[in-house]
This record gives sequence, structure tokens and C-alpha cells, in this order.
Amino acid sequence: MRHRKSLGAALWAAAGLLLRVRLATAQRIHLKGEPKSGTTWFEALFVQLGMLCVKDCQMWTTRGTTRDRALHMHIRQGNRTTVEVTTVKKHTIPDMVGGCVAHPNTLVHVRAPCALTEASDERDVETCAARCRGASSKVKYCGTTRRRPCANQPVHETDAAAHIHRDPRAVAVSACYHLHQEADLDGCVRERYVTTALWMRFRQAWFSDRALLDVAYEDLVRCPHESLRRMAAALGFPAVADAALARALDAAAGARTRHRHHVGTYRDDPRLGNATLAWMDAIHARLNFSEAYAAGSCSTVRGDTDF
Repeated sequence: MRHRKSLGAALWAAAGLLLRVRLATAQRIHLKGEPKSGTTWFEALFVQLGMLCVKDCQMWTTRGTTRDRALHMHIRQGNRTTVEVTTVKKHTIPDMVGGCVAHPNTLVHVRAPCALTEASDERDVETCAARCRGASSKVKYCGTTRRRPCANQPVHETDAAAHIHRDPRAVAVSACYHLHQEADLDGCVRERYVTTALWMRFRQAWFSDRALLDVAYEDLVRCPHESLRRMAAALGFPAVADAALARALDAAAGARTRHRHHVGTYRDDPRLGNATLAWMDAIHARLNFSEAYAAGSCSTVRGDTDF
């Protein structure tokens, strides 16, 4: 009997310790975005919002070794770290091949017949993502630099993802300008768009059960305060004055323009032919980006952003 009591007491003590550990565990948020989708700006805005700390709150950032811009941000309330924000260059998903591009315009999955191509639709992507999601409870983010080997950072089930997304048609056009291939813009877009769109849609589907928040680049451009409030709430600041949001936006403004190549819209670019636009629009509709990557009500025109 005495043994049972001592065992019960030990179990209760262990349960209490586990609860305290769980309560003391910080929320880890992984910031993610595609190239040319405003990721640098997104990171800078999170850092500025972290400076909303007052009184017993502290915020600090460090730069990791996984890439030159790797961000690790910590927010401490009193004597406890409540939020950790991290970002790395790219990630791999279980059972996917490398960066998922094995051939132009084809997203290849190891397990046949889960291979996504230009002809794939929303159901194909969702089915493939569900199979990958069931294969493992973790996804490894992999960041590299020229000087260092690949370093993997596991993403646990309790971790959250904060995504910035942008119309993949604008992303593809912006990437072509970034690569100085605007002389043959039609050719460049036709080579890049499908893989860009498939990967964005696949990743959105894979993270659908764990994403903390999704922010549209178009909304940050047109009506930023609503998105900034959601980002601030994710960091533990649910009520932020407009003036404070405006200061954060101004302080991060340089990050938005750092890699911008053109001010205008991809749809009015004279180098982009109508046939290519129609081709992208058809794939965009088939993958149902209008629902999965919808911007807010303030974005009345799709793709109306600078690149």
C-alpha cells in the first residue's frame, strides 16, 4: 500500500513537472516565404513588431549560421521566453526530391503516382500533400551557404508557421527580372511558372493543419495595418496602436525596396505576351489559388504589385 502511494505521488510529481515544462516552452514560429514574395520585408516587419516590448518584456535577435540572413528572434516576458521566431533559407518535406524540381514544370514525388505536373489540379496537390503529411510528423528545413554544409533544423508538431504569400504569377515574373532574363520574358516565365505555382500550392497544402497565420504580400502593400495587427498578435501583442504600426512599417520600408526591380504590375508589362498571361491564368485557376492564396478585401485586383 505504501509502495502504491509513493508511486502515485511520483506520477503526480512527474505530471506536474511535465506541465510546468510545457507551460515554460516557448512558441516557435517559422517564417516562410517564396523567393521574390516579400520574405525579407516580412522578416524585417517581425523584428520591428518585436520592439513593441515594454516593461517586463525583452526582445533580441541573433544571426545563425544556416545562411547569411538567418534570423533568430526571442521575446521574453518576465523570466520566461514566450516566443521564438526563426527563419532559414529553404526546407525539404519528407519523401520529396531535393528542392522538388527534377525537370522543368514538374514537381516530382518519390512515391508514384504522386507526381505533379502542368496538368495537375487542386485535388492532385491536396492528395499529394496529405500523403506526405502522413509520412512524418516533422519537416526538416535546410539552409546552406557557400562556406558551410547543409544544416537541418527539425520542425516539430507544436511549431507554427507564418507564411507570406504572393500571387505566383507575379513571383515568376519578378524572378525572371531578378535573373536578368527579361529580354525573353515569355520564355523565362514559361520555364519557371509551373514549378513555382506547384511548389507554392503544395507547401500551402502541407502546412494547412499547422499554419499560425498567412499574410498576403498584396495586403501588406495596400492595407498593411490589418496584417500587421495579426502578426503582432502572433508575437503576444494583441492590442497595438495605429501609430506604433506605422512606425514599424516605416522602419522596415528599406527591406521592401532592397530587391525590387520594377514598380508596376506584371499584367501591364509589354514584354509579357497575352498568350503567356492566359496560360498562367488557366493554371492558376486549376490549382485554385483564388481560395488558397487569397488576398484580403483591400486587394481588388489580383497581381497588382510591384516586382
